Amino acid sequence: MNGLLAIARLTVVESLRKRVFLGIAGFGAAFLLVAAILPSMSPAARVSLLQAWAYRLILFFGVLVALVLAAFSVPEDVETRRIQTLLVKPVRRSEVLLGKFLGFLGVMAVFIALMGGVGLAVVRVAGLLGGAEAEVALEPDFLVRASGFEAGPGADPSPYRAETHQRVTGPMDRDLRWRFDGVTRGRFGEYVTVRMRVRLGLVVPDPMLGGEAHPLEVVVESLARPGEAVLRIPVGVWTRRWTTVTFPVSAAEPGGAIRVHLHRPRPEIWMAGNEASMELVAPGGALALETNFARALVLVYVQVGIVLGVTLAVSLFASALVTLVAGFFFFLCGSMAGFLRDALVTSEAVLKGMLEQASAHAHSHRIESWDFPPELVRIANGITKGVLHLLPDFSQLDYSGFLVTNHAVALTSLFDAADLVRLGAYLVGSLGLACVVAARKEFTA
Repeated sequence: MNGLLAIARLTVVESLRKRVFLGIAGFGAAFLLVAAILPSMSPAARVSLLQAWAYRLILFFGVLVALVLAAFSVPEDVETRRIQTLLVKPVRRSEVLLGKFLGFLGVMAVFIALMGGVGLAVVRVAGLLGGAEAEVALEPDFLVRASGFEAGPGADPSPYRAETHQRVTGPMDRDLRWRFDGVTRGRFGEYVTVRMRVRLGLVVPDPMLGGEAHPLEVVVESLARPGEAVLRIPVGVWTRRWTTVTFPVSAAEPGGAIRVHLHRPRPEIWMAGNEASMELVAPGGALALETNFARALVLVYVQVGIVLGVTLAVSLFASALVTLVAGFFFFLCGSMAGFLRDALVTSEAVLKGMLEQASAHAHSHRIESWDFPPELVRIANGITKGVLHLLPDFSQLDYSGFLVTNHAVALTSLFDAADLVRLGAYLVGSLGLACVVAARKEFTA
């Protein structure tokens, strides 16, 4: 352990000699330039957009510095024969590698924290200069995710893009239900705002109703009085658009646990949703901006840590330049994983339609022609699935959407245990493999 910590301290000192923190000056200059050239907009929108730009720039500079540190560290040690000096010391080769990783993690933690401080300072100044209108953006609302979700009897699971929704149709007792806990005055004040977005349609399409909102009913039920509808709120809902309704917090107390039902007034209407289709909006506090931005920085740090570990592992096999390119390509592919996942859902739906057409035309002996044969599409989909299993989905770690909309979300509600294990596996797996290789590798210039 002493050897591991000694290597980590040595790595920090070497990183400082490379003047890695000069990148902060580049970040500050780029951020101020962006702030100066932003188009004219409302003060509140300007503050929200500045937060998103700060997040993007911190991620870019953080990954860039991590790539440079990890890609050149081992190759430079080999070229200068410094690695031989380290290996004659009473330290294991794995300790050398892990010590470098811990040292770089420490450097990047300070680096990201300093960039975050600069970004927050600029955002705060923009908020103060924006006056009373910008104060709203300085206190982002906190989104409370549902603690449970269920659909009424007869619901069918339906895939929409990369998510699965429960679709209900037919008898009107088939509804969608969300459970929320902790709905109290201390957290929400006197009134609670419900924010929902579901998919809606007609069993038999009616051209006369194609451009209108569908009438639904929001029913609030306190779990302290199960089965008793405390409130019934009629609301017009557009498919796939956010709709809000408000009700007094007294409907949830005592206990603070409620169940919110979404009812259809007519059996010919169908609707589909999942756990993320409804959430509550709680007011932010005095330090809501700093707390929310800190969540974004944590997600940046996770991405930087994974890229750092993978790049350091690759540096054992390749030159500094090749390692730099490989690390950047890894990050780029991980950032596009969400897009690939959505495209795969679309491609699978296209393939299903092609196979159904082929089956229908087989009985009529009609030959169907496509730009791409179904078998080729199937092979491409299989390759995409394999790639997605190998890549981390960095789109899950993208917090910029919440910064733009001026919303805050707890990190625990963004990931489940499987997501955390999956992200950790990339880091532990790459470093574990690197330690095995380092134990057998001959380090010669």
